[in-house]
Amino acid sequence: MLRSIGQILCTLVVIVFVSRQAMAQPAPNLRVVQVVAVKSSGYSQAWDYTRGAVVPPKDHRGPELLVVTFDDGYAVSNSPKAKFLGLAMREVLTKRYPNTGPILGYYRYWYISTPFTSGNFSYEATSINSLRRLGTSIQIR
Repeated sequence: MLRSIGQILCTLVVIVFVSRQAMAQPAPNLRVVQVVAVKSSGYSQAWDYTRGAVVPPKDHRGPELLVVTFDDGYAVSNSPKAKFLGLAMREVLTKRYPNTGPILGYYRYWYISTPFTSGNFSYEATSINSLRRLGTSIQIR
């Protein structure tokens, strides 16, 4: 009797261990990085959503610029970098996507204060598992 209880307990421990191992999966690789929206002090309206454009639909001017990027997947924590006119931008906010449940990606908000009438914004990040570098850019006018 005690032997069969011991076998049952041992079997349960193995099942729980295997179940936990099956649930633990690596973070999803970074699949896509993209520019989502642009806002500047020269264009004081609401956000200018880029929708994959090479140039945002509205005219922007400095001195302040805020750009939102989206990472579809996970990037190495210190790898996301954004530049405008070759100058490093400061990441001022990171929001997970979606707000609840498993994390699928991140919105990152980038800020710079510099006089401008137009220029190139570029963004790069490295995937957490594959270490592949992904990038995107947009011409802001």
